[in-house]
Amino acid sequence: MKISIITAFAVLVLVSISFVSADASFSNPTPANNSLSKSFVINATCSNVPNFAMSRIVIANDSAFNNFVSGWNSNTASVTYDFSGLPTGSYYFVAVCINSSGGVASQSEVRRTDFNASLPNPAPTFNLPTPANNSIISSFIINMSCSPQSSQFGMSRIVIANDSAFNNFVSGWNLNYSLFYDYSGLADGTYYFIGHCIDLAGNIFFSTEVRKIELDKTAPVSALNLSYSNGTIYNGENTTSNIYATLSCADAHACTSHYRLNNGAWLDYVSTITINTVGTNILYYYSSDSVNPSNSEAIRNRTITIISSPNNNQTCSSDNDCDDDESCEDGVCVSDDNDHSSRLMSGQKMDSVCGDGVCYRSGGENEQTCASDCAQISENDITTAVLNSMQFQKKGINWGFWILIALILIIIIAIVLILVL
Repeated sequence: MKISIITAFAVLVLVSISFVSADASFSNPTPANNSLSKSFVINATCSNVPNFAMSRIVIANDSAFNNFVSGWNSNTASVTYDFSGLPTGSYYFVAVCINSSGGVASQSEVRRTDFNASLPNPAPTFNLPTPANNSIISSFIINMSCSPQSSQFGMSRIVIANDSAFNNFVSGWNLNYSLFYDYSGLADGTYYFIGHCIDLAGNIFFSTEVRKIELDKTAPVSALNLSYSNGTIYNGENTTSNIYATLSCADAHACTSHYRLNNGAWLDYVSTITINTVGTNILYYYSSDSVNPSNSEAIRNRTITIISSPNNNQTCSSDNDCDDDESCEDGVCVSDDNDHSSRLMSGQKMDSVCGDGVCYRSGGENEQTCASDCAQISENDITTAVLNSMQFQKKGINWGFWILIALILIIIIAIVLILVL
């Protein structure tokens, strides 16, 4: 019984071995099939060959191997040999495993290569949209290639770090030949990057120059300040005065503000914006990086309504500082053609009228002081409000006229007295 078990086990082992196929294969740095080779080094390996005798490499000028060129035998299972001494040309090669009886136990696939020892080493090149050195960017895409390829070429590599010595590694990427990768997911900051062409053994053929960039994905923030023509801070939405708008922006780098008034063209902000058109005005504005304008904030806007046309040339502190057909409102002279009386006379329901700093209502002046329109009045008060507003318009006495009359009277009295005496 024991003998039969041992015999069965031995048969099982022999059967298992008989099903293990012999294998002839290539490994790096052997040129790939249909490759362009700068160096012609072949590595062949024989595996699982019963009664192994030798490894053999055969090179010919034709795929049928009738025009033998060169070869190499080794009694080891793995053989590496350099055929770079061959002249420039196209070659076919195969790996063969030989057993002790001289028969072929296994054969690899046939490969073809165009060999030229004078080929230049593959050089790495940065291509667009790779950022230029010392640029400020909001998207970080690197495009690099190694050219020309050869049998020794292994991969393209990008390395990114926080320092120019590349001690603080941040990110990287490997690819066979041309490499295109988006690193925009990195945090804002300063980065250095370099490209390498790597051979099959992991050695660096050549490297690009080191480039430095500033990644800034955070858009600038605008600030809008508005003021009256007399310098008073503007907090409301309606005014009878010129409005002056100033823009500023805040960012980690230099930034520029842009604006458009109503349907006008977009302009770069340079100095104070004057808004003096009667009616509703919309000021649109935003800011962007000066070096990278594509990094910009969303467009914002502010609505400003001017309810009467200001005199753009004359400031005032009272009606006496203005012309006869003007009154002083909010520090500027305003034509009476646009005053509150004309709006009341047109039948418009509106607030009670502010004249010389006092609110006028139905029945006359009340105790409420003001700088503009007062609380709303009803339509029944319109007539009284018109009369009162006409009265306070006349309060601006023409003192020059009355002084002239007084001087004339004094002269007449003096002449009469001289004649009488």
